[in-house]
Amino acid sequence: MLQSVKALRGSPILARDEKFGFVLDLYFDDRRWALRYFVADTGRPMPQRSVLLAPSSIASLDPAGGLHVALTRKEIEKLPDWLTERPVYLQHDMTPAGHPGDEHLRSSEIVMGCSVHARDGALCHSADLLLDAQDWAIPSLVIDTGHWLPGRRVRVPTRTVQSIDWIERKVRLALAREEILAPV
Repeated sequence: MLQSVKALRGSPILARDEKFGFVLDLYFDDRRWALRYFVADTGRPMPQRSVLLAPSSIASLDPAGGLHVALTRKEIEKLPDWLTERPVYLQHDMTPAGHPGDEHLRSSEIVMGCSVHARDGALCHSADLLLDAQDWAIPSLVIDTGHWLPGRRVRVPTRTVQSIDWIERKVRLALAREEILAPV
């Protein structure tokens, strides 16, 4: 079953011993289109802390009830801070050396909302990603064909994505506009 990444953001996280926070973002590898981490807010107001949850620590994903984690709250508190693995958009800050990291680690929050370009020109914008919770893959990008108002939503296989340009906020596809917009 495919799950909307947009709908997952904000979902509660339930540890083995208590409910403790919510999903902030999902980081994925844009070569294999595989989920690498859930970014989880630990739910503590002071000090606020977000951690990286590996998919292997997830017991189950209930779209209505949240993310069930196979760890206790204490184990989750010991997980790496969310800034230990920086997605591309956080690697290019104003420090002289920046923060080098994995050039294929992407944030779902940043990719959703990028303009989408077909082989033959600009098309629309990305609205969502679909996550397969069986193998933690992201098989589809959902694009919205509207410009000012919401338009038709179209699923595009992620294998057709040629590149993601973080600076210009563009997703380039290996398909022509006609192939994408053909009536269903």
